[in-house]
Amino acid sequence: EHGTGNNSKSYRCTAPSTGSASFNLDQVQEENFQFSFVRSDKINSIVTDQTSETIKPFKEIRSVFSTSPYIFQIVTNKKSAIKDWKSLKGKKVHIGKEDSVERKIFELLMDANKINKRFFGVTLEDDSVFKADTFCKNKLDAVGLVSTVPNLEIEKAIAKCGASVLDLKDSNLDYIIKNNSYFSLIEISKDTYKNKEQIKSVSFVDNLITHSNVPEDTVYHLVKAVFENFSDFQKEHEAF
Repeated sequence: EHGTGNNSKSYRCTAPSTGSASFNLDQVQEENFQFSFVRSDKINSIVTDQTSETIKPFKEIRSVFSTSPYIFQIVTNKKSAIKDWKSLKGKKVHIGKEDSVERKIFELLMDANKINKRFFGVTLEDDSVFKADTFCKNKLDAVGLVSTVPNLEIEKAIAKCGASVLDLKDSNLDYIIKNNSYFSLIEISKDTYKNKEQIKSVSFVDNLITHSNVPEDTVYHLVKAVFENFSDFQKEHEAF
């Protein structure tokens, strides 16, 4: 209907901006929302009963489809001559604050490669957000971040000071995927960041979830509307 809603069988759909995955989960669990987007690691916590004060048991959760990958990317300084995972040895690397998503992935990589923080020369462990201007001015060799692709700040860093995104093909990614089902193996395509080859890494995905009480017809028609009008769907947000 392209938003006209004139057909008696049309669905009226609203998509409010929300603050967090935890909020989205709560709203679907309490049946205030019929659908919402939640990252795959959050869903994994519920499905595998890793509940906490902020994550409540939710056996009625259902996954509908996945969209945007949130890719782990290590941005490297041109002057540091970092070509692969092994050449991060002895470098000054921002690995993220403890319990942050970036830090957790660095810890998985360290475990997969049987190393610890001493592998890096210096580690920065704060919660600062990656900014091209800051990265190009300071003396960091590499920074890890999770985002959709392409990332505007990474593009700025590439243009401003010749930064690049590291290919993690030699970092035992298969081990991480095998032991953490909420991750996906992913490749950033050629030319995304002026890269001549594909860049391998791991990613979470955004899952559209629903409640088992939502009628099957409603789920069916939402999926049908999205995939029969996929080019329109992609225009709604650059992440798609």
